[in-house]
Amino acid sequence: MRRLDEALRVLDAPPLGQRGLGDLLAGLGFGRGAPSGKVRRGPADPGALARAHTDRDVALLLRSFDPYAGARLFRRARKGLAKQGAAEEVAWCDLVLAAFAEDASASPSRPSAADELRGSAERLAREHDLQSPRLDAMGKILDGHEALRQARWNDALAGYEGALRKLADAGVVGTFEHGYALSRVGFVHLLRGDAAGVASLLPRHRAFLRERGDAGVVIHAHLLRAVLEWLRGRFGGSEAALEDAHRAMPGRLTTLPRSLVPLLGVLPDLHRTDGRASVDAFESGAVERAARFGVFSSSLGAIYASLVALADACALRAGAPRASARRARKHARLAMRSAPVAAGDPERALAYLADAEGNAEEAILRLQQAEEDASRHGRALSAAIARYQRGRRLGGRTGDRLMDFARESVRKLGVTEILLEEDPALR
Repeated sequence: MRRLDEALRVLDAPPLGQRGLGDLLAGLGFGRGAPSGKVRRGPADPGALARAHTDRDVALLLRSFDPYAGARLFRRARKGLAKQGAAEEVAWCDLVLAAFAEDASASPSRPSAADELRGSAERLAREHDLQSPRLDAMGKILDGHEALRQARWNDALAGYEGALRKLADAGVVGTFEHGYALSRVGFVHLLRGDAAGVASLLPRHRAFLRERGDAGVVIHAHLLRAVLEWLRGRFGGSEAALEDAHRAMPGRLTTLPRSLVPLLGVLPDLHRTDGRASVDAFESGAVERAARFGVFSSSLGAIYASLVALADACALRAGAPRASARRARKHARLAMRSAPVAAGDPERALAYLADAEGNAEEAILRLQQAEEDASRHGRALSAAIARYQRGRRLGGRTGDRLMDFARESVRKLGVTEILLEEDPALR
């Protein structure tokens, strides 16, 4: 990361991890729509064009570690390219910024800024008669984002895989949009609890990294492997993959990926221990760091908010003194207001919280709600866990049928049955 800091100094930008007011304003700029500045016609200044390209390339790398700082620099790159008449590159920047606007919003509705930015790119394409596989691929990615926001998993995969096919057909490999689409394919498989889908993606990550040594993709591949190991019940392997991700990060505490590791560490902790240790990382400010980087307000924020809520609720069930019912409720409600990418998870957390507070009837109703919500949004693993936990509480033949159905469901997913035993108080 020393090379990145050197590049940032040359570009008169703050070092990685030292965010300034301009970066925070750029974060707010996710919602501003298309940047101002028309594409100039005429010959380009080679030196100014090279500086704009450097801004762009550094911004894309920086965004993996600090999305706000990356957005600030990327908008500057877009402005520089517009001044040099690089219409195709400006259109591409607008599509990438539209994707960033999608990433930065947890709302169930598509952000208006994404529409404005995509519209700007499409106008440029018409005005300058632009035809490019990279522009087409980014359009497919935005289609995938829209479907992902609505938990239409197959449509989301069609968008992302469609982008990858566009690039492959044109012989374009190792680019930003190549790695970006791959990462989104991984998110879809993870959100559905599809272990086979996650496993099939790891070789594709390795192939990408042979073309481009992208630090963000390296870290994402480690995190993907951590969740795959968890899905298969190999909790030690999950923790090892998280440690690999940690080692691949720059040596500062104030980066986006570093803020995710303690949250994902909840997954193996919930099942490898009695549930009390799952909130230990929260004592060192992990939740606050994640919030600082916009994790909970992002398009996948509901997943991370649900992890916080589940960790606290399960720790309360296990009698952990540091667990917080207030924090559990706050993050469960935050997840329930967001796009339904975590459908079923926050409702389970509220069910365990109700049980911890002695309200068994509410817990059963919450679990039924969790099962129905997860099923409605195609999240089979989440639905199976809720179904199993409800069966444990109901008992008798009805409970046995529910638990058998849940076991069958996770076997079809290629997922370990251990994940069904989520509530530590009933193990």
